Amino acid sequence: MRFLKRQYFFTYGILGCVAPMVGIFLREQGFSNFQVAIALAISQIPALVSPVLLTLLADRRLETRHILTMAGTLSGFVLSAMYLVQDLPMRMGLFFFYGLVLVGMLPLMDGLYFKWAERHRVAGMPCPTYPGVRLWGTVGYVIPSFLLLVVFKYFPDHTDLILPLAVVYCVFSVACSLALPRLPAIPSENAAIGERPKFPTLEAFRVLISPQARWLSLALIPANMASVMYFGFIPIFLESVVGIPKLWIGSVISIGVVMEIGYTLAMPWMHRVIRLKGILILGFSAQLLRLLSLSFFPTPWVAIVVQLVHGMEVMGVLVAPVILINRLAHEDFRNSIQGVYTMTIGAVSRIIGYVLAGFLSASGLLHVMHWASVLSIFGLIIIVVRYRRIRPEWEAAEHADPGTVPASETPEEEGPVSPEDSERLLAG
Repeated sequence: MRFLKRQYFFTYGILGCVAPMVGIFLREQGFSNFQVAIALAISQIPALVSPVLLTLLADRRLETRHILTMAGTLSGFVLSAMYLVQDLPMRMGLFFFYGLVLVGMLPLMDGLYFKWAERHRVAGMPCPTYPGVRLWGTVGYVIPSFLLLVVFKYFPDHTDLILPLAVVYCVFSVACSLALPRLPAIPSENAAIGERPKFPTLEAFRVLISPQARWLSLALIPANMASVMYFGFIPIFLESVVGIPKLWIGSVISIGVVMEIGYTLAMPWMHRVIRLKGILILGFSAQLLRLLSLSFFPTPWVAIVVQLVHGMEVMGVLVAPVILINRLAHEDFRNSIQGVYTMTIGAVSRIIGYVLAGFLSASGLLHVMHWASVLSIFGLIIIVVRYRRIRPEWEAAEHADPGTVPASETPEEEGPVSPEDSERLLAG
């Protein structure tokens, strides 16, 4: 899957150019903390539409590589216009359209991975795990921070240079999209049209609110809210509260992203030992630890040390849920379920989180961290007390009669998980 690894690398690289410094960029345009939060919330509004629309198109047999090519091209044009246009309201309007296309690309890539993984499974071929493929997105995300460190050393007053760098990544992302191979059909996709869901998006939504996924979804709402309250303001927090110079903010944030590579490589081992529920618990706990530490000890060393748990938070709050959600998907809505998840859980909770952070910021950024900690506690409690394992489709097929195999004897519930079972489970 080298072709897909390259796609993750350059697409997440676009985010790596913009996301770490966007708060400071907006502040330098004259925004207050509240206005920064509202601007970030506005940028997430497209996520209520674009992920579902793009993944629906993919499930309706429009080739994913063509959709990614169009979305990457539009992102490049929008980012170029944002750099060239100096009018502030116009820039914010362009920021909205940037979110419209780029946000939808991420679940589309996830859906594409799981479709390829299903083809490998059907053909009896080994398949790289989802964390192993997504790892290249992490690497792509972190590299722009080091490039920007050099840029800001020579151009300290030009935070807007994040935009042309992002355009360069867009060009490479589009080139990778054009090189993606055609996705071969599998037997389930050759079914008669009448046998397929008429509305893949609706079918995906029904599955997402089913009893199997209900508590996971509910736990992820406060966790995502806490996450954006942290990430939305952390550049400003590090500069104005902790006292870290702007030149080094991207590098401090990137420490956590670099550590994420190690956690990603260790995820198969963690899965064999503590299973996905254990990863969820550790991830939610890491989020809470980071928020509480910065809330009560906002010093430079604490800000640096807490980046060490960033990777565990990503594994528990972002990576593991995507794998679990895919277990509920049928081949006819494997793309759509990622889009619906991004819309209903991701976008809604992020918009609410940004708006809440904006109001709380009037009392100080420490107040934002305090309330983000409270939301993180709620998410952790739900995962520990209410979440129950989501069983993968292939395992259910192997144990068609649920009475023949006690739940405690299936992988991931009791006892160690074999490397073979672990690899299959992490591939969705």
